[in-house]
Amino acid sequence: MKAKKQIVSLNLSEAYVPNWGTWECAREQVCNAMDADKDYELISHNPNKIELITTTIPTIAELCIIGASSKRDDAEQIGQFGEGFKLSVLTALRLGGKVEVFMPGHELRFSLREVPNFDQRVLHAEILTVENSEDFCRVIVSLTAVSDVLSGRFCDRSETMVEKLKENHLRVFVKGVFIKEYEKEALWDWNLQLDLNRDRSMVDIWNIKSKIAEHLGRNGTQADFCEIMRSQKSFELNCLGGLSNWTDYKAQPEAIAAFHEVYGEKAVLSAQQDTINLSAQAKGYDVVYESSEMSGFKVPKASDIAKEHDSFEEVEIPQKFQDEFFEALETMEINAKIKLFSHESAPHILGKATVEKTIPLVWLNTNLLEPGNRAKRLATLAHELCHIDSEAGDGTQAFEYRLDELCGKLLAKLL
Repeated sequence: MKAKKQIVSLNLSEAYVPNWGTWECAREQVCNAMDADKDYELISHNPNKIELITTTIPTIAELCIIGASSKRDDAEQIGQFGEGFKLSVLTALRLGGKVEVFMPGHELRFSLREVPNFDQRVLHAEILTVENSEDFCRVIVSLTAVSDVLSGRFCDRSETMVEKLKENHLRVFVKGVFIKEYEKEALWDWNLQLDLNRDRSMVDIWNIKSKIAEHLGRNGTQADFCEIMRSQKSFELNCLGGLSNWTDYKAQPEAIAAFHEVYGEKAVLSAQQDTINLSAQAKGYDVVYESSEMSGFKVPKASDIAKEHDSFEEVEIPQKFQDEFFEALETMEINAKIKLFSHESAPHILGKATVEKTIPLVWLNTNLLEPGNRAKRLATLAHELCHIDSEAGDGTQAFEYRLDELCGKLLAKLL
């Protein structure tokens, strides 16, 4: 006997996940069941109706509140009865189907309803409090071809698998669920996309690419790397990780040899700063302007053979600033040399920390000498000196610790 009925908004507009169709709707329901109960039951009543039965009973909150999933802190799970469930229900209703939930004490039905001052319908749940004898959860999805789309689209739930259908035609499964089919032409594109719903945890893209590489008969040989590097279509190089195990990735000698074979023995990867690239070119190296993905391999880089300050145009320091810098170094109790470079030679750099014959050396931009820049000038000097002392870059714990230490020393002297 029905005791009461409650209608609640799930705060999802019908325009959400517009690209989802019957497959995504069915996928999420099966994934929910797989996650909730390893012995779940899937019944196909006919091509247009499926029933999923689990012994795990969701709460009303899990079914109706975004973020209420019991698996929200578990990276290995997709979030049983969480966001994916609601998006599946939304998709089914938008396509003209329906979803019903039956569990102890409650029945739930769903609908798209208009709300005041909003031009789209919103997903609502009708919660019925009932007396029944069920001790399990049943989810019934009625939607055209919902049963048919599930055929051949699941494997062992923990498995990441690449299935070869025919020559150069593969199907990718992640965590037991079919993701996508690939033809040979697309396999090595840099943007190998996996259409996972946002409820699922991170995928090891390198594992998948490695499996694809195995099916193509590629074993990370020098010839494999050369072929890919010479392909203008695919030389974003994201694909290269799939030709070797991630653990070997940074030490792949075949990739290094291929890099030199394709680009020459004096080829180096470009740096972000043009001044470094120009300096490397001036020293006779060929700069390769390609994806930073290649930097994962130990191929030479422009920054390895050319330093940014190589291109600085040195400027003599006026006497009054020499006195200021001497006093600043004495106050900080740091022994270092200071040089000026012209703003025109590197306008995007305020300062640079280096070491010259074991002596710390700080380069400062001449625009720091402009009136009103005294605080900025001294702050830049202190900042670069901390880079030298800590031997660390911006944002690192070592650098921040050294900077804090210096600030504390200066405040102690001031106070």
